Amino acid sequence: MILPNLILPSLIPYEYKGVKTFEAMDAPASVRKLKNVPPLSHADRDKSRLTVMRERGTIRVGYFANNLPLVFRNGEDKLVGFDMEKLAELANDLDLKLGMVFIKERQNSTEMLSDGRWIFLLAVISYPLRALDITFSAPYTHYTAAFIAFFCSCNLSRE
Repeated sequence: MILPNLILPSLIPYEYKGVKTFEAMDAPASVRKLKNVPPLSHADRDKSRLTVMRERGTIRVGYFANNLPLVFRNGEDKLVGFDMEKLAELANDLDLKLGMVFIKERQNSTEMLSDGRWIFLLAVISYPLRALDITFSAPYTHYTAAFIAFFCSCNLSRE
């Protein structure tokens, strides 16, 4: 058993390179980091969110730390991922810039979304109770959960 473990790695070299692929992803153009974003004023709350975005020239987006593959930091410490690509397309179509707001605590995220601090919230799992507070877009990716169990076909009887 030891011999194959010594010989096979030298015959079939393997190095996982998936992380390097993620780290090399290009960030969308014109992304700004925003800090201490105030809620929308009462006058702005009466306007459509599209009007507010166009007036300030920015789509404000809240995100959580490293949610691979949706939004995460690449090797150059820039935000990349599937959600970032979708938002970059939207911002480009609307001729707006992206303003990214880092969210430290998930508990406050729905409150801050409702008071207009940002328009979109990235990498949020949809479940029925949360859907009462947030309007979700149609999903473009699905996640599933699986259990991994050891299966033994050996005889475990004590006879």
